Amino acid sequence: MAGVNLNATFYNKNLGHFTYGHGGYFSPKHYYALGLPVTWAPRSGRFSYRLDGSVGVQHFKQADAAVFPNNPDLQAYAEQMAGANNLFGDGYYRGDSKTGVSYNLKASAEYRLDPNLVLGATLGADNADNYRQWMGGLYLRYYFHPQGGLLDLPVEPYRSPYGITYGR
Repeated sequence: MAGVNLNATFYNKNLGHFTYGHGGYFSPKHYYALGLPVTWAPRSGRFSYRLDGSVGVQHFKQADAAVFPNNPDLQAYAEQMAGANNLFGDGYYRGDSKTGVSYNLKASAEYRLDPNLVLGATLGADNADNYRQWMGGLYLRYYFHPQGGLLDLPVEPYRSPYGITYGR
């Protein structure tokens, strides 16, 4: 299976920093990504696996951001200190604009140990301009009612509600 994936995301404020009033999350003014995803999912007897990959291009633009966006007194102090000893530059974090290559790779596999138990594993890598994300997991899937026949395709690995999700 192959296709095209277009993503566009927009944020009102750049809150990607770690001072008081920021969220510490990537929040560009605009973000665009175009990817060409491919999925291959075969099985053989008690074993099934899935390979997902995507390559593309991404572009984002971040606006300048106040060091303390929710506190005018602290922001004024940051701007005052900027003039005195360049502690915070000019009291603002500089915005950024970049274009680059993006990729997303993921491999998942399951093996039926017996009619009630399946052993599974998943590995993945993803990128954005300034970070690389790696993930992996190993799991046992137990069925209360014995399962016959072949494993389902495509493999859908277990995803913890408490862990980092890996987007499709």
